[in-house]
Amino acid sequence: MRINNYIQYEQYGDSTQLLFLRARYYNPADGRFQSRDTWAGNYNNPLSLNRWMYTKGNPINYIDPTGHITEKEGIHADNISVRLRLKGVYIYKDWGFMYSGSIPYGTTNCGWNIGRWNIKDLEYIDDAMKDLEKALGGSGKIRAAIGELSINKGFVNGRMMSPPSMLNYLFNADILVQESAIATNKEWYKFTIVHEFGHVWDYRMGKRLSFDLMQLTGGWVCQDWVNRTGCHLAMSQVIEYSPDTLIDCDGYSTEEKCRALPYSYENTGGGIGIENWAQTLAYYVYPNYRSSTTIGLQPIRRQYVKKQIANLP
Repeated sequence: MRINNYIQYEQYGDSTQLLFLRARYYNPADGRFQSRDTWAGNYNNPLSLNRWMYTKGNPINYIDPTGHITEKEGIHADNISVRLRLKGVYIYKDWGFMYSGSIPYGTTNCGWNIGRWNIKDLEYIDDAMKDLEKALGGSGKIRAAIGELSINKGFVNGRMMSPPSMLNYLFNADILVQESAIATNKEWYKFTIVHEFGHVWDYRMGKRLSFDLMQLTGGWVCQDWVNRTGCHLAMSQVIEYSPDTLIDCDGYSTEEKCRALPYSYENTGGGIGIENWAQTLAYYVYPNYRSSTTIGLQPIRRQYVKKQIANLP
């Protein structure tokens, strides 16, 4: 499977590649969609009632954004969005009735746009923010930690990310729920949203939270700790393993190789050690996440999170 701009290609049969047009698959071999559009259409716009058609038969002038928030779910989606806004969490809204110009006799071409979001996306984000707020000590603590938070869903491959600096501006989001992050695994989804929130918190603290943990828990050796340069991971100097460290090292040649696997020790693009705080916060909010396979949160990290929470106004 590969991604090319907004189109996802997937092998079908011996040679044909299906094109995933962000909401349904299209088979270029016979020029047909494999399923009907998820939007039922608008009776004031007859062309939209043909659920096998793409963009009312006019792909030159129109696009068909993906999404699953139906008109029936609209009020529920709006209520979640308003509830999150009260916490300082702003969801980029792209669902609802949209106007696309005039049609004869003075009527308006207005139809329901299902947008990019799935209703489960919003429900899981809502649940994650409730859990996070409770862990931080109650109402208003999300704002106290980071101010305001914007979340968008984008037409890009991947799962989730918290784009820093210029990327934040380009994606119009502190947290970007990427296109393939379909809400199928509730526990993973909530954990990851809180993890990305941790990144935003860390960014707004000048990455101090993750680098404090690098020093407190050991394992990292830096030539210059002030500027965090010349750093590398030395597993022999680890004081406390990260919460995502595997319990069972069977299948790996050495204990050190197994211990070096945790996500917290990877450089995922934000810099050395940057996953440390985000992953620690996520395990603090969800201590039982993957409890059968990972060691979970240990005392140093747990106390550090409690200290940061206690310092919130």
